[in-house]
Amino acid sequence: PVGDKTTPEGCYYQWLTARDQGDADQIWSQLSEHDQHALNEWFLAEQKTYRLIDQVYLESDEGTDETRDALEEAQKALGKVDAIVKATALHSLDKKAALEAIDYGVRAKLGGAKDLLRHLMNQVTVEKLSFLQTSGAIVRTVEVSGTRATITTWAGDSFEFQSSNSTEGYLWRLALGGEERRGLDAAVQQAKDNLSRVEGNVGFIHANRLAAP
Repeated sequence: PVGDKTTPEGCYYQWLTARDQGDADQIWSQLSEHDQHALNEWFLAEQKTYRLIDQVYLESDEGTDETRDALEEAQKALGKVDAIVKATALHSLDKKAALEAIDYGVRAKLGGAKDLLRHLMNQVTVEKLSFLQTSGAIVRTVEVSGTRATITTWAGDSFEFQSSNSTEGYLWRLALGGEERRGLDAAVQQAKDNLSRVEGNVGFIHANRLAAP
C-alpha cells in the first residue's frame, strides 16, 4: 500500500517505503518530535565537545618546544591533584586521543540533527524486502489509545506512533522503541558525559595555564 499522512497505518506504509529507499529526509519528517529532539541533543553535545577539544586541547605529538614545556608543566601540576583527576587531566592533554574518542569529529562536523540521522542510516545496509518479508510487513492490527497508536504486522513486529499537531506534515509520527530507542538514549547520554568530561578538563587546563597559545 502507498499510505498517506493522516492515519497510523498510512504513515507506517510511507515510513516503510522511505526506509526501503533510504530516504533520510522523509524518515526525519516522520520521526516523533521526541526522537528528533534526542538526535539534536546528541549532535549539539558532540559539536560542542569537538570545538572545545580542537580549540583548547594540546597537540601532544607536535614535538615543539612550547608543547614539551607545557607538558612538563602539566606533569608538575598534576602531581598536586588526586589520582582520579590526574588520570582525567592527563588524557586531556592529548588532542589526538580525545578526538579519536569521538570519531575525529565526523558527526560534529555534520550540518545538524537531520544530517546525523542520514549519517547513521548510511552506516547500515538495508536490504530490499523479499516477497515473504513484504507480506509479513503488512499491517494486521492498529490499536489507538489517546495520542499513541500501536501497529502490529502479520510478521508479529510492533511499531509505536505518536499523534502530531502538524497541519501540513504527518499526523502520526514513528516513535522509536526497543533496541533503537535504547541505543539512541545511550548515544545521547554518552555524548553528554563526554562533553561534561571535556568541560572539566578544559577548566583544569585553563586553571593551570596549560592551554596552547
